[in-house]
Formats: sequence, structure tokens, C-alpha cells
Amino acid sequence: MPMRNKILYQYAKKLSRHIDDRRAKAETVEEIYSHLCDMTDSYTALGMTQREAELEAVKDMANPDDLGVQLDRVHTPKIKWWIYGLIILLLFSIIIGVFAYINHGWEKANQQEYRPDKEAVSYEKSKP
Repeated sequence: MPMRNKILYQYAKKLSRHIDDRRAKAETVEEIYSHLCDMTDSYTALGMTQREAELEAVKDMANPDDLGVQLDRVHTPKIKWWIYGLIILLLFSIIIGVFAYINHGWEKANQQEYRPDKEAVSYEKSKP
């Protein structure tokens, strides 16, 4: 792993604390860090010292907390409304099915006639 600039990397890490998605967090740290490095190179090409260029690059970026919250909104997967509807419909169908199954079992139990078992019937027949 190459040596990282402490100021730029700390900014990127502070920003990433607000991003919940792990994969997006890692990608965002690398992307922001790379962008800050490019900005630093541009400022040094204009005649600034390395330290001045780093501080100017960080200063040009938004507040890391505010930017991190905005990036979290971008990287948070959104579930479409129809998926919620489908889930509710599925759960409702399952509940109706369970109640119908239970009701059918109760009706079947109440409709059965008394049928003695085979041993009792054969015992009655064998009596003289």
C-alpha cells in the first residue's frame, strides 16, 4: 500500500463515517482521497508548497460531515414502493391461507361421525 497523505486521508475517512454501505464507504474513501491528491497536485503546479496545497484542497471541499451525509443518501439503496406493496400482499395472503387452513380443520373435525375402532366392532360382533 502506498504512503498516504495524512491530512487528505483523514478528511476522506471522516467523510466516510456517515456512509452506511460498506462497499460504498471503501470506494468513497478511495475516490475522495484520489480527488484530493489531484487537487493538491494542481495547487503545487501553481506554485504552492505541498503543505499549502493540501490545506487548500481540503478547504475547497465541503464540510466532511455534510458531504458524508449527502453521499450516504446517494449510496443508500432505495426499495421501490411496489416492492413494499408486494411484500404486504404476500404477508396478507399467507395470513388468509393460515386462517382458511385452521377453519377447514375445525369444520372437518366437527363434521366427522363417531366411528368406533376396528377392535371394538369386532368385539361386539363376537359376543354371543
